[in-house]
Amino acid sequence: VVFAADPPELSRASAVYIGGIAKEVYAYDVGSRAWRQVRWFAVSLPKTGLVGSVGCTSFTSDPSQEIQKLSKQTPTGKAVSSIATFPCFMRGKNEYGKNDVEPDVVNHDLPGVRMHGMFAHGELGPRRLLPFGGELSPAQGCTQHSMTTVMAMFTSE
Repeated sequence: VVFAADPPELSRASAVYIGGIAKEVYAYDVGSRAWRQVRWFAVSLPKTGLVGSVGCTSFTSDPSQEIQKLSKQTPTGKAVSSIATFPCFMRGKNEYGKNDVEPDVVNHDLPGVRMHGMFAHGELGPRRLLPFGGELSPAQGCTQHSMTTVMAMFTSE
């Protein structure tokens, strides 16, 4: 997990990042025993160790189509155990005309799968679909988005 006052160097990263710019996020500083405000929150997914366990995508279109596209690539013998979502805080009612569309789609398409994340004011993630076990190429590199949802699916054995 990366907390930073300044943006992470996503363009140079060889790992996948998912996360976002937050209006208010705090990290506990053990040394000073105090909470400090941070502007950036990102989870770094290493290129090794989780290979085949995580698939990522970013989308501005139909969430059901994107969820199905990514979940169909789940490796054989594994099941989706959780989903991290980092939607733009302007999506939801502004995008769909009502609230909770994306969580409802996750619950419908993948019942019982745990969901976590946060609304972001600038979403961090891959430019497009990064399949399970996929390599991060410069064309797929992570970047800051706008009016987008960044999603990662995690699998279990």
